Amino acid sequence: MVAKKILSVKPITNAEADKYLKDIEEEFTKKEKEVPYEIQQTKDYLGKIPKGQKKDEKELAQKLKALNLNENVIIELINIMPKNEEIIKTILYKRTEFNDDTVKQIKEILQ
Repeated sequence: MVAKKILSVKPITNAEADKYLKDIEEEFTKKEKEVPYEIQQTKDYLGKIPKGQKKDEKELAQKLKALNLNENVIIELINIMPKNEEIIKTILYKRTEFNDDTVKQIKEILQ
């Protein structure tokens, strides 16, 4: 096995991960090689997650960033798309300072 070095780590949304994995899968298919088990399992998992967010993820990220939220929190909010304030508070808890107004703004952005 060839060891690989991780150059950087960046949080991405589930939709972005699915897109990257599809690209990797296409590369394996072009080379007529079997898709690695880990990639197939991750794709299967991402396929089970409900899709169909009505809003553009980049637009949502920009609006959430305007609230001075951490990038990791923004990605988690977009991936989960919480519908109620209690779940939003759970996501924000211990990661960032927030108040009830911030929670209400996040809920409005995600709906």
